[in-house]
Amino acid sequence: MKREKTYRILGLAILGIVFLFALIGWIHTPYDPDKMNGQTKFLAPCLAHLFGCDQFGRDVFSRVAVGCGTTFLISVAVVSIGAALGTLLGAFSGYIGGAFDRILMRISDIIASFPSIFLALVMIGIIGTGTPNLIVSLGIVFIPTFARVVRSEYVVQKELDYVKHAKLMGTGILRIMFIHILPNCRRSLLSTLTIAFNSAVLAEAGMSFLGLGVQPPTASLGRMLSEAQSNLLRAPWVAIFSGLFILFAVLGFGLLAASFSERS
Repeated sequence: MKREKTYRILGLAILGIVFLFALIGWIHTPYDPDKMNGQTKFLAPCLAHLFGCDQFGRDVFSRVAVGCGTTFLISVAVVSIGAALGTLLGAFSGYIGGAFDRILMRISDIIASFPSIFLALVMIGIIGTGTPNLIVSLGIVFIPTFARVVRSEYVVQKELDYVKHAKLMGTGILRIMFIHILPNCRRSLLSTLTIAFNSAVLAEAGMSFLGLGVQPPTASLGRMLSEAQSNLLRAPWVAIFSGLFILFAVLGFGLLAASFSERS
């Protein structure tokens, strides 16, 4: 219990830093994150520019703040799609069973047999690059994860006495599935959600790093890291700060996931 609490506090504290920067990016940044300035090109961190400037003279602090907000919004959208559709499919698969369950699980097995990044790359290759397409592609990739977790919970829960009593009382199937059973799956869902956010942050950063996610001039942590490669020795602070906040986001969600796993 003590270790669980420590993980949760550390995870929330680290994510709080990332979210604070995201708020700055949404509300007001010290400088225009997209404005180029030849006079501040490769400027090292100083009081005027806390995180320095990049190869175009853009303020890295402002771009990191906007990048945190971009990553956060994309991750929320991706996980929302995966959780909503995955929970729906998993609930029906686990509760109804039969041929529907077998077909859905075989499809899920096929999807799970491929690396998620590979599937996202294939889908983006088909529907094109850009933020909306990235969200749709990653959201679909995350569906099987939630479907399998929810299905396994429903297979167990539907055999318990409270579900049998609800059936005897004439309670409708949808009410049993989503009012009675779903709340009892919250621990597994919380753990899966935090792991999914962790994976979504890495996936978004990876796709943007490859140039297939967020497109310029919109700031993205992954794209900033990619652009910093060619000037790593001359201006290492661009890669350091963009990479650091990717690390913070992944570590924060990882610690939260660990706390829920300990609890389970």
